[in-house]
Amino acid sequence: MYNRNNRSSSRPKSSGRSKFGGSKFGGQKAGRGRKFSGESIDINRFINQAVKVENAPVFVPQHSFDEFEIRPELKTAIAKKGYKSPTPIQDLTIPIILTGQDVIGLA
Repeated sequence: MYNRNNRSSSRPKSSGRSKFGGSKFGGQKAGRGRKFSGESIDINRFINQAVKVENAPVFVPQHSFDEFEIRPELKTAIAKKGYKSPTPIQDLTIPIILTGQDVIGLA
């Protein structure tokens, strides 16, 4: 039994090796195991190339923020932020929201 006051206990000392082989910290000892053939790894295998996308049609909004029946203070705040026209999801959902209906959208 191990007694911290008595250093000569029957507790086994660690050998520095895990029970699964190799060292406790990282498998095999440094300098062993891996063998390099001198060839370098082609880094381009790990870089994703950009995929060219066809030109998407340009969105033309059907509404402007001024056309929506919202409070004047809200229209003023939108204009101060520099927004001129709504995004596609805003353009399609704001009129529905203003009628009192619920909307779930995915942009």
